[in-house]
Amino acid sequence: MSRHERMKTIVAVGLITAGTAYVLARSRAGTRAARFALPRLADRAWTLPVLPAVIDRQWEKKRARLARLEMQPGDVVMLGDSITEGADWAALLPQTRVHNHGIGGDDTLGVLRRLDLVTRAQPAKVFVMIGTNDLGKGTLTVDEIVANVEEIVTRIRIENPTTELYVQSVLPRWHTRTEDLRRINDGIESVARHNDATWIDLRQLFDRGDGTMDLDLAPDALHPNAEGYRRWVEVIAPMVETRG
Repeated sequence: MSRHERMKTIVAVGLITAGTAYVLARSRAGTRAARFALPRLADRAWTLPVLPAVIDRQWEKKRARLARLEMQPGDVVMLGDSITEGADWAALLPQTRVHNHGIGGDDTLGVLRRLDLVTRAQPAKVFVMIGTNDLGKGTLTVDEIVANVEEIVTRIRIENPTTELYVQSVLPRWHTRTEDLRRINDGIESVARHNDATWIDLRQLFDRGDGTMDLDLAPDALHPNAEGYRRWVEVIAPMVETRG
């Protein structure tokens, strides 16, 4: 098989996998199958050879789009990956001028590369949730992930000393990630508390009782559905909308 044919096969497998996941997620008849398949697909998504290249191209486009956003001092920024990007924050938090700085597939290194887009605007508040893709990619240790979050927090503190900073826990995932997520969140919580940032532990909202994601709130054990976002917003809305 030629290199071109191999690439076509890889892309086809990726599209079939994504398409299957989509159909299962949307089909009532496929609910039981979706509960079995989607968490496993999401847990292994980064093993698809084509995915990193696709995500990298999309990351550059989305960063360019974010660079064109008109932000004003006093605005609120939601900073993170696809979990953040997937919410319509303007509709969920209509009383506040909120900017969605989530990029699908992003990780702690990606946030550090684009953090200037946030800090140069001198926002009133920044809500950060990042780290689950670092874990999924498997390229960094838990300690390295926590260290990168600390660098994000430190830079915001230095570049925007008056900005109110809120560090949110990484959400639960499939059972294969439970222990690593516990360690990451322990580390991130310590970072928040030692850097005068507000720690927001969202895990109890999404945990089904054993450290894993409640599939009624995130069918792929990763991305919240409408009810998941509603619960999330219920917790943070008072913090978003309160003027310091």
